[in-house]
Amino acid sequence: MGNISNRYINALKKRYESQVAEAEANIALYLSGKNLAAIGEHSDLMEEQDKWIGKLAEAKDKLETLLSLNLEDPDMVKSINS
Repeated sequence: MGNISNRYINALKKRYESQVAEAEANIALYLSGKNLAAIGEHSDLMEEQDKWIGKLAEAKDKLETLLSLNLEDPDMVKSINS
C-alpha cells in the first residue's frame, strides 16, 4: 500500500481515537456529579449526555470499521479509493 494511503489511514485512526477520548472525557464529567459549575450552562443535561454517548458510539463504530478493513488486499484498496 502506498505511503499516501498509509497517511490517510493513520490520520483517520487518530481522528476516531481523538473523538472517542473527547466523548469519554465529556461523559465522565457529566456523570461524575463533580464540577457541576463547568456544565451549568446546559439546562438539559439528559440531552447533553445522550449527545455525547451518541458521539462515542459513532466514533467507536468508525474506528472498529476502519480497523476491520483488510487494507493489505489490493482489491479492497481499489474499492475504497473508487
